[in-house]
Amino acid sequence: GWGNPDERGQAIRELNRNEVFRKAVTSAIDRKAIGDSLVKGPFTAIYPGGISSGTSFYDRNSTVYYPFNLEAAKAALAEIGLKDTDGDGFLNFPRETLGGRNVEIILLVNNGYTTDKSIAEGLVG
Repeated sequence: GWGNPDERGQAIRELNRNEVFRKAVTSAIDRKAIGDSLVKGPFTAIYPGGISSGTSFYDRNSTVYYPFNLEAAKAALAEIGLKDTDGDGFLNFPRETLGGRNVEIILLVNNGYTTDKSIAEGLVG
């Protein structure tokens, strides 16, 4: 990887490269409900993530959509050792990683569209 990450940066890097973690996060997002909160009706598309279908790199056969399944997401996160060990409602790293600190996901949104900002705010909630 690039740079010389500190302990936290390395732990986040490893987590983001963990396929189970990535599937759990995508399964924990109710894309339909977020779209419906923006506008009712068939006006939003449920985007599975990855390379956008509007680019020449898009390959439909390489795109997998993981439907909303909160229980499966929780089980997957527990499988890789992310559990709420201090009772504050947030998952913690295992004790040997960052001393068991809370796992924090930071969402960056860089788009001028108001709708995209509204969707991002829905994800944070």
